[in-house]
Amino acid sequence: MKPLNFILFILLFQHSIGQVVIDLTSPEIIKENKVYSCKELWDSKDGPTVFFDSLGYPIYHTFSASVLDSSYQLTDGFFGKKTFEFDESGNLIKTTVLQPVLIDSFEIYRELNYYYLDTILVKEVSRTFNPNESFSIIYDYSNSTLKSSKFFKLKDSITLSTIYDGIKHFYYDSIGQLKSTHSEGEYYGNYSSQYSYYGDTTWVKTEDISNPDKEEIQYCKMKNNGRLTELITTRKYSTYREKFIYNDNGLLIKIQGFTDNGDMKNERLFEYKFIE
Repeated sequence: MKPLNFILFILLFQHSIGQVVIDLTSPEIIKENKVYSCKELWDSKDGPTVFFDSLGYPIYHTFSASVLDSSYQLTDGFFGKKTFEFDESGNLIKTTVLQPVLIDSFEIYRELNYYYLDTILVKEVSRTFNPNESFSIIYDYSNSTLKSSKFFKLKDSITLSTIYDGIKHFYYDSIGQLKSTHSEGEYYGNYSSQYSYYGDTTWVKTEDISNPDKEEIQYCKMKNNGRLTELITTRKYSTYREKFIYNDNGLLIKIQGFTDNGDMKNERLFEYKFIE
């Protein structure tokens, strides 16, 4: 993944639960260190786990989800699962998220599929037992540059007939860096984001056009090797800073979160197991 795309991936999609090690660590580093799995520890409590193959590619990772057990009691745990499929050349072709979800005390089940072509995301399809919750997103490119993503509700989960319900546009400067985005529609909301670059820092300002109080500013700081070291998020009344710490072998070992006054709010540790 190119450095600029890597930065934007982290900023646009965040480091989601169970996905952070995959987002921040290349398969080459995982392979060199012979990593078998990585478990997140949240303030010393077990979190999700990522499993890798011998080439350093993720096989699947778990994440927190709620289910009803055999006695119909709500149980919280790492029941969610995201799987990865690669071709023979190591190119990502598909990921699948299997997510138990509890809505209004009724259990539904969501399967979310991401489809890739030449390692770039081209389509998402989400299906649930509730047709009103099912959707698809189509990503449009020009010369491998993302231009827009279009959101559709699924009218029919069998034929996948759709209803258009939103779009997000991506705009770039003369050297190909993302300059701004604009979204509209029920799914995306009426949001606008501006991107600026200062040395090793990417600055992003996002505003809800219908609600200025939701304005958010992020600073993403990178080292010369493309490694994320700090992420600062500022909203109207607060600032939150995250510090990313790696060992000498390039493996992420710790994420520390700090409040406005510099006090550490939380800490996520990463516990690795290695192929013998």
